[in-house]
Amino acid sequence: MPLAVHPCLPSDLPQAVQVEHAAFATDPFTPILFPGPFPPGALEFRVQEMAAQLIDDPTARWLMVVDTDQDDKKGIAFAKWNLYVEGPPGMKTRRQFGEGCNVEACEMVFGGLAKQRDRVLGERRCLCELS
Repeated sequence: MPLAVHPCLPSDLPQAVQVEHAAFATDPFTPILFPGPFPPGALEFRVQEMAAQLIDDPTARWLMVVDTDQDDKKGIAFAKWNLYVEGPPGMKTRRQFGEGCNVEACEMVFGGLAKQRDRVLGERRCLCELS
């Protein structure tokens, strides 16, 4: 199974959402953070959300890992990193969490992570995941 890393394209994002969904399906935090129920089209909404980040964020670098033995060359792993040459932008304004999310728990977890990143990184240049 030779693996290769490629830039992720908008056309790869439906597969990225499927991988993300499968990867976190059994995570013990998932039923707490995302208890559902979710509206129809929630996975497509996630694809559109990722596409907006990929297209609109000049700091975003999306990568995918492909098993080159597979004929379909679909991504089997994905990552988004942000390259901040002037330092990270600091904590974003309040995030929007969609229907089916436990907003309070998501704010505690993701907001807490953002505060720690701000504390550790300060204004240093960096490559980091800030979703």
